[in-house]
Amino acid sequence: MAEDERRHGYIFMYEMQVEPIESDAVTEEPDTLLRPASLPDVSFDREQTKGAVAKLAARGVFIGTSSWKYPGWRGQLYDGERYATRGKFSESRFHRDCLAEYAEVFKTVCVDAAYYKFPDQRYLEGMVSQVPADFLFGFKVTDEITIRKFTNLPCFGMRAGKSNENFLNAYLFANQDGNRRNQ
Repeated sequence: MAEDERRHGYIFMYEMQVEPIESDAVTEEPDTLLRPASLPDVSFDREQTKGAVAKLAARGVFIGTSSWKYPGWRGQLYDGERYATRGKFSESRFHRDCLAEYAEVFKTVCVDAAYYKFPDQRYLEGMVSQVPADFLFGFKVTDEITIRKFTNLPCFGMRAGKSNENFLNAYLFANQDGNRRNQ
């Protein structure tokens, strides 16, 4: 960012002017946060996207998102009425059932939950039951495999601060059955 842009409190991102707003935040800059001066009209044409995604999938290019459980997509990707109970949006119903509606448009998704814990058979079967046969899942590799040394955080219990014996363990990755064997 050019110095004169910094002094005036404006940045330009994706050709969108951003202006400062007042804030109590403590920063190196004056007490301002940035917010868009005006947001472009970002419409989501569900049917057009569905058609384009299907054409790409037929050519072996799969388009999806990093997750599917975003209530903020109601009215765009998701029909909010589909998850209404007694006239109100049911978050539990949404989280349980929205993958099926997501799969009506997209052909793949990343399962972020796999990072925190290997999915068990029941979880996997539940996801597969909601999508068509040509749907693909991408799984985030768990920290059980990707962390070289566990940080000193309570969530790692007795392993905190220790080297990870399963770091880049190909057997564990390939089997993803939760067994902590080093083969």
